Amino acid sequence: MYKKFIWDLVSFSLAPLISFLIRFDFQILRLIANYPIVLRSTFLEVLFGLIVILIFKPYKDIWSYTSIKEVQEVLIMVLLEKISFTFLTYAIGIEGFPRSVFVISFGVSVFLILLPRFAQKYVREFPFKTNAVNAKNRVLIVGAGEAGEKLLREIYAHPELGYNVVGFIDDDEKKINNCIHNVRILGPTNNIPEIVNRYDIDTVILSIPSASKKDLYRIHTIISKTKAKELVTPGIYEILGGEISISTLRPFGLQDLLFREPVKINIEEARNYLGGKRILVTGACGSIGRVITQYLVSFGAEVIGFDNNETGLFDLEKDLSKIGKITPVVGDIRFKETLDRVLRYYSPEIVFHTAAYKHVPLMEIYPEEAVLTNVVGTLNLIESCQENGVKQMVNISTDKAVEPTNILGITKRFTEIMSIKANGNGTSYSTVRFGNVLGSRGNVLEVWKRELASGQPLSITSPNMKRYFMLTEEASLLVIEASRIAGPGELFILDMGEPIPIIDLAKAFCEIQGLELYKDVGVRYIGIRPGEKIEEKLWADNEKAFPTEHPRIIKVISPTPDLSWDEIKSIVKELEVMARNGERDKIKKVMKEIISGSYEFIRRS
Repeated sequence: MYKKFIWDLVSFSLAPLISFLIRFDFQILRLIANYPIVLRSTFLEVLFGLIVILIFKPYKDIWSYTSIKEVQEVLIMVLLEKISFTFLTYAIGIEGFPRSVFVISFGVSVFLILLPRFAQKYVREFPFKTNAVNAKNRVLIVGAGEAGEKLLREIYAHPELGYNVVGFIDDDEKKINNCIHNVRILGPTNNIPEIVNRYDIDTVILSIPSASKKDLYRIHTIISKTKAKELVTPGIYEILGGEISISTLRPFGLQDLLFREPVKINIEEARNYLGGKRILVTGACGSIGRVITQYLVSFGAEVIGFDNNETGLFDLEKDLSKIGKITPVVGDIRFKETLDRVLRYYSPEIVFHTAAYKHVPLMEIYPEEAVLTNVVGTLNLIESCQENGVKQMVNISTDKAVEPTNILGITKRFTEIMSIKANGNGTSYSTVRFGNVLGSRGNVLEVWKRELASGQPLSITSPNMKRYFMLTEEASLLVIEASRIAGPGELFILDMGEPIPIIDLAKAFCEIQGLELYKDVGVRYIGIRPGEKIEEKLWADNEKAFPTEHPRIIKVISPTPDLSWDEIKSIVKELEVMARNGERDKIKKVMKEIISGSYEFIRRS
């Protein structure tokens, strides 16, 4: 960074000398004769150059990734410096100063500043093309747009991957037979099987981030008929700003065939709201917590990742410190003293509370653990937020909290009640509720992957079971969006479309693997597990739903038990004693009474 800073400053200092040389047709004697003017000009250029460099900070950019945006910033920076230089020169009144030098100096400064940037960019991208052509893995890129062009440059920059891009595929007839960096656009998507065979393609990369689910499915169906391996770049809302790189490539998966269009939010509004804020995320290493943390860091927030998973925190910090500020903190929400210490030290403005136990069957067996983490941990966090001046806390809940029939759902419903009742002491508490998340740890897809790998039939609870599904990225972005519009005590649900029959999900899962359910892959019906429902609901019959400014976020007015906040806290303390004593049956009985509203037993006890 210091070398870049010095080069930019040297560029401004050399600009007057070179400009006068050009102006005097490289006659050294004329330059020497005017050396007082040259020296004064150099001093002013260095002075104003230093000022604009410190304002624009161009030295922070990675030169080998220089883009049009960086060029525009350099042009603006140099223009402001030259205007200041010109104005002061005339104000001082330097006699005999050639006016053409102002224009020449602008061009010289821009040239000198950009020269090493584009030199490094060239070295990074293009000299490796010869190596890429000799690589063994022959690649076809579907999508001859901006994403495809960026991907091609990334491949040239990483010859160690062994990719040789043979051609592009695009349905735009005007592009066919044209070239991108000397790589020809070979034909439309319908010709993929023929082109794969003719050019002996090993890998097809689908690089159309803005493609609809319908188009993705159509193209996937065509590619699946070939021998080639299929990779995709994530959708445009999974990669903020549309950044494409080798690291974003992944195999075509079930998330690409989600049974509806993905939910979108206004990225810039979220960035404006959260950028620059200090934010704590509990459960930062979990499926949702990790992605929320990733987005927050990319928005420019200063994030404190709080989790009891030290290995996960180590990996999280390693991955995200490259793009922003992330501070890993090892701790457990069960211990209020730890939360108090962390919140007092870091003073976050916002807290996203994603830490929780979530597996229905296990929590039926261990209700005391569900109470200690989901209920007691949430109370600890709420009280710590109040005591340490946190402005906003967003609690994450689940559709299993709707008319709950299991301990997990009951504990999460209780956290919703707490988030409603706790308001009024300076901190705004709200809740976001959503269903199953494709890609989260322990979800049904992971179970099926293990079963398929070991040659076992797929475990399905019931052919009649239905569930709501979202992508991890969708859920995380909508939680972030809800935080922007949430008021004290408000409860939001995320509209996930229609519930998906599990049997349809299993068929799509097998199709991704090139297999057919019942024919190539067997099914093992295991029956409904304790606490499970055949079909989940997003809101209860006694709850009222209202639209919000976001078409996929719904506000829910939810009735709560007639309990004061002090009574809620007393109940949680009683539950904590039961949990630490291992009184499982009593925990279940009391929790059900709380949710049903028959709380006289609670008050009496």
